[in-house]
Amino acid sequence: MNLLRRSLLLRYSLQFGLLVFILITPIHIARSQKLEAKDRDRGVTMLRWLKDELKKNYYDPNFRGMDVDARFKTAEDKLKQATSLGQVMTIIAQALMDLDDSHTFFVPPGRQNRTKYGWNMQIIGDRCFVNWVEKGSDAEAKGVKPGDEVLQAGGYQIDRSNLWKFLYLYNSLRPQPGIRVTLRSPSGEQRQLDLMAKENPARLLGLEPR
Repeated sequence: MNLLRRSLLLRYSLQFGLLVFILITPIHIARSQKLEAKDRDRGVTMLRWLKDELKKNYYDPNFRGMDVDARFKTAEDKLKQATSLGQVMTIIAQALMDLDDSHTFFVPPGRQNRTKYGWNMQIIGDRCFVNWVEKGSDAEAKGVKPGDEVLQAGGYQIDRSNLWKFLYLYNSLRPQPGIRVTLRSPSGEQRQLDLMAKENPARLLGLEPR
């Protein structure tokens, strides 16, 4: 089996298997939901399941230099100190993000509302640019236009190596009410803006790679 096929199989295995797990033992994430003991236990179970799937299916037997047992033991220890479901999901996600592999990531339980940021960005060459702005969005109201260069977003300097992590963080793992960005227009003017998001039930996220 070639490396790409194994990587894709692992990605879909993690997503599908976790979806089945969630359907059996659902966890509903709320912004200020208190963590109960049973939710922490479910988090530990998910973490252990992910480790087993990773060890069985990951294309690189050396796991890109990561000590899987030690890394997941650290994550499990952190879960014991977690005080919210958001922290549980972040700890689990970080264990896989440390592989630095955009094909392998944790898909958290679904939220009741979907965050729609109203604009997209993409890498062109070595720089990041706005490539789409939704009509009627806060971004449009504040003058954001396709072709604006994204110098910073959410405190991060976005480049080809970390764009997927930023989109994963803001779309799936920890959607935010808005994103503070520093933009540079084609004319060279720089401006800092707080671009507010909208929440819509059961809709696709509005900030996606294109």
